Amino acid sequence: MEWLFGGANSVHTLVRMGAMLGEGTGRAELCRLLSHSFLHAGTMHLVGNALILWLLGSFLERLLGSSRLLRLWTLSVLGGGL
Repeated sequence: MEWLFGGANSVHTLVRMGAMLGEGTGRAELCRLLSHSFLHAGTMHLVGNALILWLLGSFLERLLGSSRLLRLWTLSVLGGGL
């Protein structure tokens, strides 16, 4: 979707789709706390994240279980957003 809205390398597009940029971005926009984690700045960023999620995620899912992994991921995303 990023490419449809102007390109994954466009800062304006990423901010418009939920990225956080600078101190003022996202102050009263709670949706940015989750949406920023679904944005990727280019194909290599997407591929790298997918590869790590596949390798590390499958290991952690076996270790923790699906529901605990989802909770860990959600807390990580919220922590990163804050």
